[in-house]
Amino acid sequence: MDLVPLRRPAYRRLLGGYVVSLLGDQIYFLALPWAALQETGSAAVAALLLTTSAVPRAVLMLAGGVLVDRFGSRRVMLASDILRTVVMIAAAAAAFGGVGIVGLFVVAAVFGTVEAFFNPAINTVAITLVDREELPAANGLRSLAVRMSQSVGPLLGGVVVAAGSIGWVFLINAVTFAVSVLAIWRLPVDAPTGEAAPTGSERRFWKEIGAGLAHAARHPRLRPLLAISLLITFGFAGPTNVGLPLLAFQQEWGAGGLGILFGSLGVGATLGALLVSFGLLPHAGTGRLLLVASAVQAVCAAVTPFVLWLPVEVAVQAVLGFAAMVAGNSALTLVQSEADGAMRGRTMSLMSLSMVGLAPLAYAGGGLIASAFGLTTMFLIGALIQAVAVLIGVTSAALRAATVESSA
Repeated sequence: MDLVPLRRPAYRRLLGGYVVSLLGDQIYFLALPWAALQETGSAAVAALLLTTSAVPRAVLMLAGGVLVDRFGSRRVMLASDILRTVVMIAAAAAAFGGVGIVGLFVVAAVFGTVEAFFNPAINTVAITLVDREELPAANGLRSLAVRMSQSVGPLLGGVVVAAGSIGWVFLINAVTFAVSVLAIWRLPVDAPTGEAAPTGSERRFWKEIGAGLAHAARHPRLRPLLAISLLITFGFAGPTNVGLPLLAFQQEWGAGGLGILFGSLGVGATLGALLVSFGLLPHAGTGRLLLVASAVQAVCAAVTPFVLWLPVEVAVQAVLGFAAMVAGNSALTLVQSEADGAMRGRTMSLMSLSMVGLAPLAYAGGGLIASAFGLTTMFLIGALIQAVAVLIGVTSAALRAATVESSA
C-alpha cells in the first residue's frame, strides 16, 4: 500500500514543481476577476476576462500537441513555464504602477495561450517517467495535487489580495513558475516523437494536426475513449457548475448550502484519488471501470434535481465526485497508454481539449438549457448525454477489454 510513482525521483520532481505552480495558479485565478471588479465594478467584465483566458487555451490546444510531438514534452513545458514566469514578472512590474483593465486582458490572453501548450505536455510526460502499470497511481497523485491547490490556493490568494496590490499576486505566481522550471529542468530529456517539420511550414503544421485527428479516428480504443470523454464533459460540467448554484438558490439552501454541495463533490473526488494513488481501487486503468464510473455519474446527475433534502443531496454529490474522478482517471490513463508514440502529444491534446478546453462551452450550454427549459431538464439532458457516452463504451468490445497493459 505505497505510492509507487513517488519512488521515482524524476516523477517526484515533476509532481513537486507542479504542486507549487498549481498553488500560484489558484492565487492568480482568484485575484484576476477581483482586480477586474476593482477596476470596473462590472461582473460582466470580470467574466469576459476569464473567457479571454479560456478561448485561446481551447483554440490552440491541438497546436500544442503538434509541438509536443515535434520537440518533446519536457521542452514544451520548460518553454511554457519560462514564458509564464517572464509574463508574471512583467505583469507585476506593471501592476505596481497601475496595470489597468487593458493590461489585465493582455495578461489573461497570454496566460491562456501558454496554457494551451502546457496542458498536452504535462499529460504526455507521465508515461516517460513511470511504468505503464503505474499510470493510474501517477494520475491519481496529480489529481490529489489539484485538489490540494484548490483548497489551499484560494485561501492564500484571499490573504495576499487583502494585504496589498495584485502585483504581489503576479510576483508570487512568477516565483511558483520559476520553481516549476527548476523541477522540469532536471527531468530526463524525452526525444521528440513526431517527424520534424520545416520551420514556418504552415501547410505541414495543419497536416500534422490532421494526422493526429486521423490517428484517433482510426484507433479502435482511442476513438470511443475520446468520444466518451467529450460527452461526459458536456454532460457533467454544465449541470454541475451551473446547475448546483441554481439548485441551492431554488431550494433556499443559501451560499452555505452551495458551499457544502461543492465541498462534498471535492471530498468524493479526493477519496477516489487517494484510493487510486494507493493502488486500492480494483481494475484501475481499465475500460470496465471507466464505464461503471461513468454510469454512476449519469445516475447521480439524473437524481440530483429531485432530491429536496440537503443531507441526501450532499451524499449524492459525494458519490458523483468520486465517480467523476475515477472515470476521468481511467479515461486519461487509457488514452496515455493507447496513444502511439509518434502521435502521443497530438492525442493528449485532443484529450485535454475534450476534458478542459471545451468545458466553458458546457457551462454556456447548461445555462442556456436551464434558462429555456428549467433546471430539471438541464440535469436530465446532462444525464442523457452521459448515458450515451456509456452506451458508446458498452458497444465497443475493444474498450471493454482495455487495460493499461493491453497496448504494451
